[in-house]
Order: sequence, then structure tokens, then C-alpha cells
Amino acid sequence: MVCAVTLVPVLPQAVAGNLWQQWLHDKVALVDARQAEPGEGTRSPFPDPLLHLLPVHGRRSPLRRATVIGSWLLAVAGVLALASSAWQNTLLVRQITDDLRRYASIPPTAQRDRPEFALREEAFAQLRQAATRLDHYYRQGAPLALGLGLYRG
Repeated sequence: MVCAVTLVPVLPQAVAGNLWQQWLHDKVALVDARQAEPGEGTRSPFPDPLLHLLPVHGRRSPLRRATVIGSWLLAVAGVLALASSAWQNTLLVRQITDDLRRYASIPPTAQRDRPEFALREEAFAQLRQAATRLDHYYRQGAPLALGLGLYRG
């Protein structure tokens, strides 16, 4: 990128007492006493020594194009990985919540020969498996499908 600055005495569309002059007068309390000559500053000069720096073609290089495509692919893959991890975490929490609700919905009985007792024992075994799995995740680390900083175990 190239930037060029040049000073010109007066532009043809300059207005006396414009906002810039008013602001400058308010800030420094000086009045511009210079007088521009009538034919002076009719056109703004272009900085000719900078012409050779302007690009000849507007095409992008293949390396830049490949870098942009690679960056977008990496961003899409990252978003998909985060979404998948969040989904797997949601499924894990939902499964354990369902197991807890199932266990809590079965009325407690003290008799082993009743069908509710077998259902309660089966639900308790499911909760025990979930607790073992969560303890394993706690001690060994969460698997990659649950990882990426989104594991809520």
C-alpha cells in the first residue's frame, strides 16, 4: 500500500471561513493571513514518482489464493469439530439425565419379588456404569469426541 501527501496552496473549491479554519482559529487563536493568488492551485498535482508503484494487474497470486482457501477450510473444520464436540457433550448429559429420571420414577420397594425392584436394580446398574465412565473421564481425560474444551462432565 502506498500513500502520498503533497501540499497545495489552495484548491479551486476552497471556501473562506470553512469549518477547518474555524476549528483551527478556535484551538490556536490564529488567523490565516495568507492570500492565495487567483490562478494558483487550479488542479491538484499527482505524485508522478509513485506511478511505478501502482499494480499493473489486479490478479491474485496462486500462493495467496491457496492460503486463503486453506484458511477457510481450517476455519470450517474447526467450527465442525466444535459443533460435534458440543453435540456429543449434550448427548452424554441427556443420557445421564434420562438414567437419573428413570431411576427416580421407579417407586422404592423393600421386597425382592416385586417387578419394581428388578426395574430399580437395572436402573441403578445403568447409573453405576455412567458413574464409572465419568470417573474414567475425570481421571484419564475426556475422549476427543467430548474434548475441545467443551466437556461438561
